[in-house]
Amino acid sequence: MLLVEKWRIQELALLLKQLHVLLMKGNNGEWANVFLHFHQEAVEILSGDEFSVEALRRLIHNIVNCFDEYHSFTNLSLGREDSDLGSELNRDFNQTKVRLLAVLSEIDSRTTIYTH
Repeated sequence: MLLVEKWRIQELALLLKQLHVLLMKGNNGEWANVFLHFHQEAVEILSGDEFSVEALRRLIHNIVNCFDEYHSFTNLSLGREDSDLGSELNRDFNQTKVRLLAVLSEIDSRTTIYTH
């Protein structure tokens, strides 16, 4: 039995949108567009009465791939000319990434069917 509540996917969508906003503020439009696309996919998954678990699994897989050590996203720092604003932006960015990974892990564990 799958135990993914709708609110978990709503939280995922909100985190993806937040990452998009932070990346735009940090002048990283390419990565911002990637996370906007992920946000749109999450919203699309939520739009139906019943969401597709396969679509959700694909979305999670694609997001997790961004955190692969071979992608620049893993070591990305949001640069700003104002150092105080830049460090606050980076702090928020890193906290959002950590929260996103936790939510992805939780959803992934709930979409996995274990057989004995």
